[in-house]
This record gives sequence, structure tokens and C-alpha cells, in this order.
Amino acid sequence: MGKKKKRSKKDLKRIFSEQFQSTIRKSRIKECLHPKKEKCSENIIKAHSIQNNKVLSKLSKNGNVIMPIPKPDNPFQLLTEYGRKRATVFTGFCGHHDQMFSPIEDGDFNYEIEQVFLYIYRAFAIEYHRKMEGVKQQQEMKKFNTDSIIDDFLLGITLAKRDMEKDKELFDAAILKNEFNILNYVVYNFDKEIKFAATGFLTPTDDLHGNKIQNLSDFEAKMSNLYFSVFPEENKSYAIVAALKNDESLTDYITNLKGLTQEEQINFINYLIIKGTENLVINPDAWYALTEEEKESFNYSFAQIEDFFGLPTDKGYQIKNQGFDLFNL
Repeated sequence: MGKKKKRSKKDLKRIFSEQFQSTIRKSRIKECLHPKKEKCSENIIKAHSIQNNKVLSKLSKNGNVIMPIPKPDNPFQLLTEYGRKRATVFTGFCGHHDQMFSPIEDGDFNYEIEQVFLYIYRAFAIEYHRKMEGVKQQQEMKKFNTDSIIDDFLLGITLAKRDMEKDKELFDAAILKNEFNILNYVVYNFDKEIKFAATGFLTPTDDLHGNKIQNLSDFEAKMSNLYFSVFPEENKSYAIVAALKNDESLTDYITNLKGLTQEEQINFINYLIIKGTENLVINPDAWYALTEEEKESFNYSFAQIEDFFGLPTDKGYQIKNQGFDLFNL
């Protein structure tokens, strides 16, 4: 019998890409997350998690933005151009309930409790929806890859989804009661329009002084999450960082965030973005104007390569310079 022909790198890349695309397709979930299911309209829409007409139009160039999400047909390229109509979309709301965000779509940010709630709720919604799809994706991957690392990913994302389901109960109750004051939060404002926008979440294990506040190895405990939204608006920019009041382990954390200098605020938002989201859009002109060294620094940080060598041990690492600065784009 002849020897089995060895597959080329090109063939392996094609096979991986095909499997990746198939897994993504089979993992998609179309479900409205709004608690009033009886009021849902028929169609689940591609809802934007960052305002299309208000923010994405401002950041786009020729209708495109840069996002750190590989496309299914090229899973090896991190920073990719997306049309703004496709950028930041997810199938997590019906057409009727997506209208609940009109107070932040149609008006300027004015620090009202309802606006803060809606920015943070939408940050939660896309991340929870991604966890739902992530569980399905890992289950699909197990069908053709029995590596134990898949089991580790599946366990981690299943636990994160479980914790976010507890958060969803509180968000849902606030919506049903029309009572939005359920967050501990801080709002940072900056006197310039930034060239990016982002939403996301992080599960802090240390406070800003390096003291342990949560243990991710405790699978029985419910972890407390920090949600954020960062966006430009007419000669200014804002960053909202919040935790549910019910998550008392983050009460002091939010209090300490209120005392940061603006330089520390900027460092902290950069930290949140590289650790807590893929839902980041960047103006193409600003990105392409960076040097190759600056792009490489961002890619290195965003890929979290340093985490393979252990988490930071120095106190205050969350508010120190992260090696790049999105605010200087």
C-alpha cells in the first residue's frame, strides 16, 4: 500500500478555515434577550451593540471600521476591516425590543440613570449572547477535536454563562419594574473625540492595590463582573464602568475607580479593552497611521501573549501604562 500523502500547510489552513466557518454557523443563536417575551416582534434583527448612526458612522472611513475579530474565511488575521452595517451586530433582540435603546440612540449622553443603565445593559447583552454562542461553539468543536483544552474552554465559558445568567435576572427585573438604579458605576469624560469605541466586561480577581477579591478557581462561587462602554460624542468622549449593586465584592473597586487621575483612567480603560472585549471598533485612518511597531505592540497586548507567562504581580498593574494608548490614535 502506498503512503498517505502528507497535507500541505495550505491544505491544513483551508481545512481549519472550513471547520471554523462550519462551527460558527452551527453555533449562531437568534433569541431576543428582553424579558417581555410576549411583546416580541416576529423577527430577530442584527442589532448593533454600538450605535450605528451615532458612533459607527463617526468612526468609519468609506463605510468601514477596524475590529480585532478574524473573519471566518481568514481566521488567522486579527485586525480586520468590517462594513459598519456588519460591525458590532448580534442577534440578541427582536425589532420591537431593540427600540428600548432609543434614549441613548437619539439623544446626547447626559448622565441620567436610565442612559447609564442602557449603555451597560447593552454591553451585558452582547457579552451574554456571545457566551450562549460560545458554549454551542465549544460543543461543536468537541465533535472533531477531543483535545482536553476544548474541555477546559467549555468549562470556563459554561461557568461564565452561569454567572451572567444571575446578572440577567437583575437586569430583567430592572426592566420589568422600570427601576434602573441597580448599578454602582463611574463615568469618565474626556475633552476630545476618541478614534475608537468599545463595550465589554471583565471579571476582576484583584483590586487596584493588588489585593485578591475573587478566586476564579472556586467553581461554586458566583463571580462578580465589571461592565463597560466607551464612546465618542461631539467633541467629547465618555467611559462608563459599572457593576451590579448586588455584587458587593466590587463596591470598593468602583469607589477606588472614582479617585483615579485622568492618566490612570486612560490606562485603566486601555487595560479593560485588551482584557475584556473583542467588541472594539477603530477608525481605519487612525489605525493605518500607526507605525508597524505600534501595531505590533497592540496586537501583542490584545492577544494576551504575556498571560502565558503568568499574570502580572506588581500592584496597580491595571492602572499602569499598557504599552499602547488607544486614546492617542
